[in-house]
Amino acid sequence: MDLLRSEERWAALRRSVRSDCAPRVWRISDRLDEAAVSTLIASYRSGVTAVELAKRFDISKSSVKRILRERSVRRRALGR
Repeated sequence: MDLLRSEERWAALRRSVRSDCAPRVWRISDRLDEAAVSTLIASYRSGVTAVELAKRFDISKSSVKRILRERSVRRRALGR
């Protein structure tokens, strides 16, 4: 009986995860086009912080840092 309840519970959890919504796009390259990346880099070079850019472009701070690193943008020291 306990096994049956356990299986029913897992089945319910699996159903609740699925929805009719469109799947989320996880890759940054699918969310930001080249123009947006260029704007992000120009904003960073003009003094906007990585945290502010993450909020503005709706991505994580680590994604901002990765974009900057991949484009060989020199990072500023903390507090500058």
